[in-house]
Formats: sequence, C-alpha cells, structure tokens
Amino acid sequence: MTRWLGLPRLIAIRVALGLGLICVLLLAGQIGQLAPLLGRAGAIDWLTLLPAALGVLLEPTLPIVCLLGCGLAYGALRVDGAWDAAMGLGHRPATLLLPALLLGVGAASLATVLAHSATPRWISAVRAAVVDGLSTLPPGARVSLADGHARVDADGVLHAVVGDTFIRAAAPAIDLDERRVDARDAWIWSPRLRAHVGAVTLRLDADQRLRGLGQLGPPNSLPTGQLGASPHHRFIAHRRTALPILAVFWAVLGGLLGVRLGGLRAVITGAAAVGVAYWILRTGELTARADMMPAWLAAWAPVALTALVTLWGALRLDGRRSGAR
Repeated sequence: MTRWLGLPRLIAIRVALGLGLICVLLLAGQIGQLAPLLGRAGAIDWLTLLPAALGVLLEPTLPIVCLLGCGLAYGALRVDGAWDAAMGLGHRPATLLLPALLLGVGAASLATVLAHSATPRWISAVRAAVVDGLSTLPPGARVSLADGHARVDADGVLHAVVGDTFIRAAAPAIDLDERRVDARDAWIWSPRLRAHVGAVTLRLDADQRLRGLGQLGPPNSLPTGQLGASPHHRFIAHRRTALPILAVFWAVLGGLLGVRLGGLRAVITGAAAVGVAYWILRTGELTARADMMPAWLAAWAPVALTALVTLWGALRLDGRRSGAR
C-alpha cells in the first residue's frame, strides 16, 4: 500500500514541476505576441494592466500546460525506468495516469470558471487601456490608410496622401471601432479639386494599429450571459466550456505520449496536437459564423476528436500491458 501511494505522489510532484515550467514559458510567449499591440498604446499603467493581460492568457494556457507538462513528467518516469518498475509491480496504467487525470479535471474546472466570468472582464480592461492609448495621434505619429498614408507634424496637423489627393487637417483622432481617422478644418488638393471643408474622414488600413485588437472586443469581451443568438455568439458560448474541457483529455494524452515517446518527443508531438486542435477550432468557428455548421459542433469537434485519440491510446497501452503478461 505504501508503494502504491508513493509512486503516484512522485508522479504528481513531477507533473507539478513540469506544469510550472511549461506555464511560465507559455505565458511569456503569449505576452510576447501581445507586446506589439500593447506597445503601440503609448503610456499605460503597466502595473495595473499586466495582471489583466496575464489573466486573459491564463484560461487558454491551462489546457496546453496540462498536455506539455504531463508529457515532460511521464517522459521522465519512462527514462528513469520508474514506469516499467511500476508495471512490474502490477500497477495498472489507469492507476498511474490518475494524477494526470486529476490535474486535468482541476485545470478544466478553473479554466471554465475563468472563461465564463473573469476572462471577459480582463479582456475589457486590456482593450480599454489599448484603445485609450491609440485613440489620439500625437506629433510624429504615422498611420497607414486604406488607400494611402498619413503623418502628424510637430504642430499636431495631419498630412495625408490618398491616391493623387493631398489632405491637410487639424485635430486628428482615431475611431478604432469604425477603423477611421476623423479630422477637422481640412484642406483638400488634387489635380481636379482644391477645397476647404469642415471635416474629413479617412479609412484606416485594416491591418494598421488594429491587428490583434479584434480578439479584445465583442463577443470575447462580453460575459456569457450577455451573448446573443447570432452564430458567432453561440460559438463563443460553447467554446468557453469546450476549450477548458480539453485540459482533461490533454493531460491524459500528455501522460500517454510521455510514456510512449519520452519527454522531448512528447512535447513536440503534443505541440503538434495543439496546432491541429486549434486549426480545427478556428476552421469550425469560421464555418459556424457563416452559418454552415452548428455552433455547438464547431466548438466541440476538437474535444471529441481528442477524446477519441486519448481513449485509443489508453486502450492500446493497457493492451500492451496485458500482452506483456
């Protein structure tokens, strides 16, 4: 009995260590992806914003942490010979994978709570800080327009070139939701026109200053109770439960990969599995938003596929144990 308790405890410790390492690396990497967007926001109270930014990243990171962390931990057991020793003592694979399963259930529970409550609030906080920082054009700022480019001189005056038209205007401001620059007291020159108008609106390039901002807006920033009946909103509602549930299956799958492949190859294979799952999720989202697939099916398809692969791996591992007898 003591040995039965001791080995799962050892596995749990190694899972925790692997989880911590992977979590730090993943969060650092995802913060790096947000850095270009946040860096454009100018003066930000980073001490206030950073916890919210980390909170936004935590919920999708937890399932990945389970997969890669368990892959490292169980891979180390394979290399050390502890797994084979446990098999020799008569332990069943299901017993030894129990710490991974419990870890996945715990991570899934936490991620589900975050997805439906805290994460939308954190997304709103991050977006508010970024939008506030991007809503003005300080002297020296440059922006890319849909059909040209613009800059702001040292006096705060906008100079824009759109096709063969030159525009000079005062008090430029960006409306990020409408993706436009508004200015007043504008002069317009072109080969066929010279006019002084009260206001001018210039369309922003779709990629300029706004790349990545969409993920911080509705419906991602709306609490689940405020989501509507559109296909996109229904998909988001289902995804907020489906994505955390992946932690359960990914944790067990990580353990299976670690036992079969070793830590490094388990991490590489696990990363590929994450890429496939997110590709299926993204493809399903686009299909659901076009109303060509039920929203629930688009959100839960990666979970169903992962569950089947995990079950197949577990049965095969148990079958190998039975055959070894």
